[in-house]
Amino acid sequence: MANISNWSPEINPNLLLIGNSIVLGGDTSNPEDRLGPLLEKDLGGRYTVWSVAANNWSNVNEMTYHDRNADVLITPMP
Repeated sequence: MANISNWSPEINPNLLLIGNSIVLGGDTSNPEDRLGPLLEKDLGGRYTVWSVAANNWSNVNEMTYHDRNADVLITPMP
């Protein structure tokens, strides 16, 4: 996961971005300039935004992640 902090099921509410190089951050080396942290900041801290991404990922890769990591995707809300 391309995140500043590690995923935690205790942190709620969560948003998960699954995608390709755009979600990963493109050519930026600054983690704060990636889509997830920018969206989290724009949402005013009401949500924790997590990103799962790799360059050239397709829908098949994204669904494979979903299938293999259901515990990350299905987190009960408080």
